[in-house]
Amino acid sequence: MGKKMQLECMDNECRTVMLGHFLDGMSCVRCGGPATFRPYDPVKKRTDQSKNKGLTIQVNADITEALERIREVTEVANECEEALEKLEKVMGKFANQNETVEIYCDSKVIAQSTIKQITDSTKMAITDLKGVR
Repeated sequence: MGKKMQLECMDNECRTVMLGHFLDGMSCVRCGGPATFRPYDPVKKRTDQSKNKGLTIQVNADITEALERIREVTEVANECEEALEKLEKVMGKFANQNETVEIYCDSKVIAQSTIKQITDSTKMAITDLKGVR
C-alpha cells in the first residue's frame, strides 16, 4: 500500500484539504484552484490513557494578610460573645424575678397581685431595653 498524501487548496477562501493516494498534479476538488502538497502526519491514537489522568496545578498565593484579618475578626467576635454573656447574666438578674412573697393580712393575700404587676412591668421595660440595643 502506498503512502497517503495530503493536498491543501491555495485559495484563501477555500482552504480545502484532500487526502488520498497518488494526488500528484491534482487541483482542488471544490473550487478547481491550485493545491499544494502538505506532509501527511495523522494523529496517532494513544493506547496508554494513564498519562491523561494526572493533572497538576501549582498555585502560589500570599494569604498572610487575609489570615491576619481573620484573626482580628475572630478576636472581636470572641469579645462580643463575652460581653453578651455578661449582659445576659445581668439581665437575668432582673428578668427572672418570678418569685413573689405572699403577704397575708387577716388570712387574705393582699400584696401578691401588686407585686406581680410590678414584676410584669419591669420585665416589659427590660425587654424594651434589649430591643433598643
